[in-house]
Amino acid sequence: MQQLTLKKALCNIKLEKRYYFMWKHGMKTWARDYSTITEEQFKEKYCKGSEIKYKNLQDWEKTEEYQNLLNLKMAEGMTADIFKIYNVVKDKALEGDDKAIKTLLMLQKEVKKNLKNIDKVKVEDEVEIEEDDGLEIE
Repeated sequence: MQQLTLKKALCNIKLEKRYYFMWKHGMKTWARDYSTITEEQFKEKYCKGSEIKYKNLQDWEKTEEYQNLLNLKMAEGMTADIFKIYNVVKDKALEGDDKAIKTLLMLQKEVKKNLKNIDKVKVEDEVEIEEDDGLEIE
């Protein structure tokens, strides 16, 4: 079981929805910075000027599919945030702050636990079950 990333999830939806999500959340690709596109520009370019298409995309925000994409985006952002917090706490702990030391030890324990979970998933992915496809090699 591979972990679903936002990038993979966005590749699995219709282009107009992908563009809308990326525009709505000011995302960037190597080819385009969606944060610089205005609402009118988005409607003109990606909805071909259709208010109905744009309204359908707005309604899509209420769906489970959209919410799942939003959760993936937040999860990826949380990883970066935790890394920043870890470094701040580590610096304070190295200065001798008792509270920071306890927090650092707790964070380290959580990271180790998460790494073990990742390793379990990798091992499960590597184990392949051979299935008989009924074909015979002559």
